[in-house]
Amino acid sequence: MYDAARVSNQKPALLVGNVEPDGPSSPEAAVATAAYAVLKRLAPAQVAAIDAAYNSALSIIAEAPQKANGVKAWAERGRKVAGVARHRRIHAKGGRPS
Repeated sequence: MYDAARVSNQKPALLVGNVEPDGPSSPEAAVATAAYAVLKRLAPAQVAAIDAAYNSALSIIAEAPQKANGVKAWAERGRKVAGVARHRRIHAKGGRPS
């Protein structure tokens, strides 16, 4: 989420590698999307609440290319980050998924 905000403000990502939105992007949409992608992967039992919170967050952001660019740039990247975080958590627990 930190990198989502940085990249949306035309600064390089520090933690997740190179991410280049298709154009100017909304920091709010980028951060919300990164959080959404990570939380859905790490807390699948809470998907209804996560979906509701994400939809609520996006609903207050004006429809514009910047919103779409923020969502598009971070949807897939957030899923990848969540996969890495889950993998690390499983291995830290001796290979037992939670």
